Amino acid sequence: MMVIENKTTKVFSAGILVCASVFLSSPAFAEWKYVENIDPMTDENQSIAFTTHSAKESAAVRCDGNGDYDLIFRVGEYLNNDQRVPVQFRIDDNEASEERTWSLSTDGMSVFAPSRYKKELIEGLKKGSEFTIQITDYQGSRPFSKFSLEGSSAAINQLTCLPK
Repeated sequence: MMVIENKTTKVFSAGILVCASVFLSSPAFAEWKYVENIDPMTDENQSIAFTTHSAKESAAVRCDGNGDYDLIFRVGEYLNNDQRVPVQFRIDDNEASEERTWSLSTDGMSVFAPSRYKKELIEGLKKGSEFTIQITDYQGSRPFSKFSLEGSSAAINQLTCLPK
């Protein structure tokens, strides 16, 4: 009985150490996390600041490896197989944005903010407290996701690909 407890304790302790090392290697800023990712062969910056609302919903700002960045939002369900979909968003209790078309990911489950709206969105994500996004899917339904922006400014500011 004592041998089992010792083995169990050792396995449990090892698991805690592994989890702690992974957690400590990626800074977390409240609801948001930052993960540095520099390609070891090309030195391309593909770092990311992100948050998740559930296992399937996420919001991310990602360096694209070419000195620019992407804003990517996933609402957790299949949206469409078209190249563009209508999107509307709201930060805090401000007026909702106009409905605009955004590019769709190849799996049909995420959207990419258009270049012309990136600056506006980055500023809103860094200054706000809650971000809501609504995307029209292939059936005309409008699923939405809400994301906490707590810690977003600190995580996003870690990205060196953003314009200063």
